[in-house]
Amino acid sequence: MKNRLLIISSFVVLYLILILLSWIVNYNKTEKPYGYNEFHKVVSLSPSVTRMIFDLEEKERLIGITSNSIDEKCNIEIIGSYVSFDIEKILNLKPDIVITTEDELIVNKANILRYLGINVLVLPSGKDFDSIEQNYITLGSLFNKKDLAIKKISLYREMLHLIKKTQQQGKVAFLVSGNPIIVAGGRSYISKILKDAGAINVFENSDRLYPLITLEALLTKKADAVIVMLNFDANYLRNTLNDFKSVSFIYKNNIFVSDDKNLPYYTPRDYVESVKKISELIKNIKK
Repeated sequence: MKNRLLIISSFVVLYLILILLSWIVNYNKTEKPYGYNEFHKVVSLSPSVTRMIFDLEEKERLIGITSNSIDEKCNIEIIGSYVSFDIEKILNLKPDIVITTEDELIVNKANILRYLGINVLVLPSGKDFDSIEQNYITLGSLFNKKDLAIKKISLYREMLHLIKKTQQQGKVAFLVSGNPIIVAGGRSYISKILKDAGAINVFENSDRLYPLITLEALLTKKADAVIVMLNFDANYLRNTLNDFKSVSFIYKNNIFVSDDKNLPYYTPRDYVESVKKISELIKNIKK
């Protein structure tokens, strides 16, 4: 009888051990809750996320980033671009978490990584300063740097308040591309920057974020100025529109280059720097 009870007890203990081991394995496969600050090996699929992590002084956590994310040189593995990344590289890095945004998710298909058992955090789209502020604080909380994130956000808001324009300085068309012509629509992140810089976006009423338009559509808007990101686009416009002397921004030479150092990135620091840059440019509009 005692032997039988001993055998039964042994089976019960073994069964409980197997259940415990199964739970541990499944727990390790499960995504850790966001806010869990043990993410020491981070892959960023978003240049904006990478720049925010650097700004939060947590770059040592990054083991993989996309190309053209930061200006400074570093030894972090490049896993591709925000448009296309190398899945095998990411799997070999064995990250604790992969971070991207809804903006990049459209093109980089980061959800594939979830099906492969990788922990993926997708931050909301950066639509304006408020939304990128929330993403910044989320990252701060993720790495146990929430206090620093809030402190820096307060500083960036003060800087934005000092340079933000309440009076409109002129009507502007912002070209993301000169050939083909793609402009910043009213719902775009860049349109919010234009507004804070004191410019009126002549494509404010467009339903699309970045609509593709014709040359005629650009000319009929009667913008006081056109802003592009690259010198190449500025030269293309000047050469293409050289004969349109009646167009205000042509004969007054109101085509300006903002550069692409800050505008493409959805971070608090880059937002403030972009507003500052655009506000300086529109001061030079000849009317």
